[in-house]
Amino acid sequence: MGNGLGIASLILGIISIPLGFIFLFAGAILSVFGLGVFAIIFPIISIIVAIIAIILGIVGIAKGSGRGMGIAGLILGIIGLIISGYALYVIIIVASYSPYSPYSPYIF
Repeated sequence: MGNGLGIASLILGIISIPLGFIFLFAGAILSVFGLGVFAIIFPIISIIVAIIAIILGIVGIAKGSGRGMGIAGLILGIIGLIISGYALYVIIIVASYSPYSPYSPYIF
């Protein structure tokens, strides 16, 4: 009957995966053009969504309502968190090697 937490976890978990991929590519492109500061914000949004999906999944499993959807949301949230963390890592690396970065080894 009250499986709202499981459904919310599942929806946020599903959203966090494509959000991580979209922000990976968009952030890497922005980082190349010297906008790494703005690009870092995008994966952080995806990380927050994934963490909320994980928390709601754990609470949904603990309450026993919507247990299957809670488990699925938990797993998808963990996958989304891994993808978003990787996106943040790639953006930081790309931004540091951008010719527009003050930390770039390619400054003349």
